[in-house]
Amino acid sequence: MDGSYVRLALPRDVGAVAAVQSRAWNADYADLLPAVVRARVETSAAATWAEAVERPPTSAHHLLVAVQEEVVCGFAAVVPAEPEDGGPTGVGALELLAVDPDHRRAGHGSRLLAAAVDTLRIDRFAGAVCWLAQADTVQTGFLTAAGWAVDGVLRELDMGDRVLVEQRLVTRL
Repeated sequence: MDGSYVRLALPRDVGAVAAVQSRAWNADYADLLPAVVRARVETSAAATWAEAVERPPTSAHHLLVAVQEEVVCGFAAVVPAEPEDGGPTGVGALELLAVDPDHRRAGHGSRLLAAAVDTLRIDRFAGAVCWLAQADTVQTGFLTAAGWAVDGVLRELDMGDRVLVEQRLVTRL
């Protein structure tokens, strides 16, 4: 055993989760997200994640962390899907999955995805959606290799100085 596992996030993890998100977004989305958006993650993510851990809006909101030797290496957030996600009721969402660039290729993403899917199943969701930047071929490839499918639905997010096109991926649970 290499000391790697996934568990529910604890209040003490929120700073590490925010740091992982910032490092991952700066590494992966430097060309997609404006610098101001990426900088905002560094200043506001910890408060957002603290709220998610300490006062989740429902019992189906979960923040999971991948840990190796007691270091948070990545995280996944699962929630009920929003009606505007276009799916039927009873669908969950993989809201975000990120692994610290320094801890990639060690199985953390796969462990997080498996735990996220298991968590959605436990919460009795019949399927799940995930929105990813259309240009994010790495994470899209990761999810499609795990059985998710791009369903052709797109949405545009106004980023101020550019528009980010996201595609929806779906899976049955």
